[in-house]
Amino acid sequence: MGNLVADSLLDSLSSEDRGGAEIGVVNPGGLRAEFCKTGDNEKCTIAADGTITYAQANAVLPFLNNLWTTTLTGAQFKEALEQQWQTDADGNVPPARTCSSACRTTSPSTSNT
Repeated sequence: MGNLVADSLLDSLSSEDRGGAEIGVVNPGGLRAEFCKTGDNEKCTIAADGTITYAQANAVLPFLNNLWTTTLTGAQFKEALEQQWQTDADGNVPPARTCSSACRTTSPSTSNT
């Protein structure tokens, strides 16, 4: 879901008149829901035919999300990504989602090339 949202943000800000974004970023805690159709429980609410309601789509990003662009050096961007790598109570590191021309999941243990 993170890659889909990051791609959508990138697409919405990639034209020059909207900022000319080259990378879209979503922080690990920014997404509040997932889409799945593996069952009919609380977390998997998508209908068997794949229908998604406006309420389900809105649940992914339920808050007012202002979009903006900025110019960063490579070092500044690396630092921003590293700040996202905070462990949870079990010591797990959630991946930051980034997309440019190809989507990928970055983590402290993988290269971002």
